[in-house]
Amino acid sequence: MEVASVNIVVFACDLPLFLRATSGYNKDAGHCGFFLFSLHLMILEKKRLRSRLLQKREAFLKSHETSVLTPGLNSHLLSFVELYTPHPCLLYGFWPLPTEPDIRPALQSLYHRSYSIGLPKILSFQSPLSFGSWTPPTSLAPNPHLTSIDLLEPKSPDLELGRPLVVFVPCLGYDHQGHRLGYGKGLYDRTLYQIRSLTPQCMIVGVSFSCGLMADLPHGPHDHPLNAVITEEKFHLFSYPSQDR
Repeated sequence: MEVASVNIVVFACDLPLFLRATSGYNKDAGHCGFFLFSLHLMILEKKRLRSRLLQKREAFLKSHETSVLTPGLNSHLLSFVELYTPHPCLLYGFWPLPTEPDIRPALQSLYHRSYSIGLPKILSFQSPLSFGSWTPPTSLAPNPHLTSIDLLEPKSPDLELGRPLVVFVPCLGYDHQGHRLGYGKGLYDRTLYQIRSLTPQCMIVGVSFSCGLMADLPHGPHDHPLNAVITEEKFHLFSYPSQDR
């Protein structure tokens, strides 16, 4: 059963965002009861899908060499930037975790083409991401406060959050409508809400392996649909930012 819900994990520490996302719901007792029930279903379904997608990714990477996957993915990312962004502009990318798509070659190429690159920095799991400027060979370092995640971050000062024209977002899963599934921490949900509020024309572009494609993903009012997705096979444009607002 598909229900329109909000992922309560995201809003447990973000009440204002929760209230904005749910402002269209009738708050009488009956509707609140259904709403909380649908929240529970959403949480369970997303948890089940994450487990399934992690297993799919593990099997995919065992049967595909990353040395073969990476060139195609980076080529499609560069083609997307050339077609849909002005030159030069500020782009937010990401430094991949061990099993994520590796877009570092494309980021390096874009930097040498005079694009400005920002990489994420985690302040806490209850806050939006911040982004630091990355200029090769800028040194990166592990976050000393988040030893559970093997993530390198730039040491440079934070950039202004609302300035990028493209944000590349790692996706565990995505569907044909542009809905994405992440790791369940809510970091990008909070971050994209702020970026889109400040820069409505910013394009949100998912980056995933093709094994992450699902027929339909559960989503709620807080979920920001992707404008495009890039995989090792192709890039697919869903919409322009102006059509999402």
